[in-house]
Amino acid sequence: MSIRVLSGIVVLFQIVGFYSFSLRFLHTRQAGMSIGEHSWSVGAWWLLQLCCSVVSVIMARVRYHLLFEGLMATEAMNNYLKYAIGVVTVFVTLADSWCHYDAHRSIWMRYEALTNPTGAYLGLMNRSSTARLARHFGVKFLVVTVTCLSVEYQVYRFIAADTQWHWFWLYNLYPSTISRMRHMFHLLHISLLTCNLRELDRQIRESTLPSIKRQLEDSRTLFTELALINEHINDIFGWSQAFNIASSFVQMAFDLYWAYEMMVHNENQIEVQMLCFVPTPLIIGILLHAAKCYRLAVNAIEKTLLDIPFQRDPTLDRVTFFFLKQLQQSDMRLTARNIFDFDYTLFSKFAVGIATYVVIFIEITN
Repeated sequence: MSIRVLSGIVVLFQIVGFYSFSLRFLHTRQAGMSIGEHSWSVGAWWLLQLCCSVVSVIMARVRYHLLFEGLMATEAMNNYLKYAIGVVTVFVTLADSWCHYDAHRSIWMRYEALTNPTGAYLGLMNRSSTARLARHFGVKFLVVTVTCLSVEYQVYRFIAADTQWHWFWLYNLYPSTISRMRHMFHLLHISLLTCNLRELDRQIRESTLPSIKRQLEDSRTLFTELALINEHINDIFGWSQAFNIASSFVQMAFDLYWAYEMMVHNENQIEVQMLCFVPTPLIIGILLHAAKCYRLAVNAIEKTLLDIPFQRDPTLDRVTFFFLKQLQQSDMRLTARNIFDFDYTLFSKFAVGIATYVVIFIEITN
């Protein structure tokens, strides 16, 4: 059941145009996936999202008077920035998905290649481990979905129909949805890689002395494949997540700025505006927590190798040394084109950036 839920979520990622090849999880065989070539029947979803983005921009230009007219210069600038970076993020996301089709497909092909010699279900994970991953990811996806829907429903109830804020909310609903879905798709890939690294660590820890050298050599080969998957993840989410994080930053700064303006003018329902602030930090927090778990999984492998008991065997020492050297030289980081790493330092950068943004706009307004 859990794997079927994961399959459904993956289909949602396909519908929003994040990949253009057939991918499905199998439920009747031991092997976990069926991976197809590029298909225009699947790529049609990507084209549909591109058309939606273009139509959104055209309609925003046609209905400019409904979205931006009558606002103060700083208010209009704030709204321009939120909508513009949201739409640009969608275009960059679609471009990343199309241009890195081969890298994305190769991730799943590598998981399938790892499955064949080990007899696992998905990469190095057996069916029960995959089901556990599916449950954890499904819960996170459900929490994010319920939170976002609840917030958007409250905003819908608060905003009067056919007002400027009603139209602005409608036009920003599409880019914000794609942005949140992209974060969750990134989370899925991080979680999959983390679980495979943990399984590799378990295999190393369970290596037995008579054949430990061969087992370490095999583990080193498996680690090489996982390191390549890490590299491909950074490629396919590079620019899109760089813009997506920037879009998330603007979203939070935008919400705080308007909450301040509502407080200054003693407007009602300021709590609804503050409620809009909730989804983005929640999603970013879940994503960065997953990145931390990934880092801990990499460190656990290094610790396991260092804990291998000394056997006065030069060959075993050499194999362990080369494995450790490979581990240290592999760039096992989650990064957005080396602009920044996905770790908890992003929160401090967000705090400083948002405070600066809000203060500047408040000073200009005054």
